[in-house]
Amino acid sequence: MIQDIKHTRWDTFIRSVRIENEDGTPVDITGSTITFSIKNSISDTIYILNKTFNITDAENGKAEILINWNEMELELKSYYYDIQWIDINWIITTILKWRFTILYDITN
Repeated sequence: MIQDIKHTRWDTFIRSVRIENEDGTPVDITGSTITFSIKNSISDTIYILNKTFNITDAENGKAEILINWNEMELELKSYYYDIQWIDINWIITTILKWRFTILYDITN
């Protein structure tokens, strides 16, 4: 799925995901890894940020990521991101991707 994310610089970034089957039922993600990655461009090999989600409710397919404000001190511009799910059998699925835009903050 393609989805733009806009985030204010120096704010804590929190995102939750729920992995579902096509019929909307949750997938048990026990033993899975879900990552959040940001790059300057799609073709870059260097990550600006690469973090792993915490599995919060494996049986119901739920995970959350929290990135501290000091790690979100990124330049004001658009980047590219994706969220990838690697299941227990090493099947890799991109569940979200596209632009990640850092917006200016008023209070810092």
